[in-house]
Amino acid sequence: MFSSSIGGNTVFYPAGLGAATVYFVDGTNGDDNNGGLSWENAFATINTAMTAVGNLGERGRGVVYVAPAGYTEDVVTPLNADGPFGALIATNPTGIQSYGATWITASTAGAACLTVRARGWYISGFEFDALADAACIVLGGTTAGNNAAGTIIENNLIVGQNQGLVGIDWQNGIAGNAMVTIRRNGFFGFTSGSTAGACLSCTVSGIDQPRFALVEDNWFGDSDNLIDMNPRGFKESIIRRNTFFTNGANQNPDEIIDNTGGNDTIIYENYLPGTYDQANGYVPGTNDEWAGNYNSLAGGITAADPA
Repeated sequence: MFSSSIGGNTVFYPAGLGAATVYFVDGTNGDDNNGGLSWENAFATINTAMTAVGNLGERGRGVVYVAPAGYTEDVVTPLNADGPFGALIATNPTGIQSYGATWITASTAGAACLTVRARGWYISGFEFDALADAACIVLGGTTAGNNAAGTIIENNLIVGQNQGLVGIDWQNGIAGNAMVTIRRNGFFGFTSGSTAGACLSCTVSGIDQPRFALVEDNWFGDSDNLIDMNPRGFKESIIRRNTFFTNGANQNPDEIIDNTGGNDTIIYENYLPGTYDQANGYVPGTNDEWAGNYNSLAGGITAADPA
């Protein structure tokens, strides 16, 4: 963690990653005609920086720091052949979880705020605000050549604005998008009008369902559904130390964790509210293990899968 000054404010952000080329984006003071290699010469839009990362054509060499501001654009990473293992990091004035200081919302109706199309990207520090019937973050997408395997998404606020369809959506129609980590994020407000919303989902599984995912230390609430993978559940994944809320300000979830279609997923040390059974939104996949969660109505620590 280190700091610099933007507009008289001190901003904190992680140290640079290895021998990377670092690009800077400042939505208030930047210009897309700049070179983007310093705060004083920053780009104005995130997608201009993504284009620059793709033009490097090198694995793990592109890092994008984004200054506090609102960014209305459909952000897409380079394709996997051009820019794998990059980083997109919000620089926030009060630390890595200063929600709302640096936010992204899509510019096109139905588009995602961010589509990750290359392996190993690290995404941290943003607020993502979904448009109506749209996703905050898509893993993969429909463009040939995408592969979002190994993405790490942490320290973000992922907001449906009482209109979004899904917080994070695995679209595994072209690549499997395995080994994704979702850590220390907050999710709420996925109450899409035309279709029930969810914080986590998989809407496409033509290649494989989400495999070897790690979902840990997040909180989920105030949405139509929280984790609803039906019918494309997690496979050989871990869901641990998350907190799930019912009785939201706008919506009580129908599904809290629904892993229908998944298998061999370990679900433990989570706080699970309400009645611990399938009728109330807890649905295991094949050969899942759900022991070791806290549920007061189940007498404390769960010892079996929900029935």
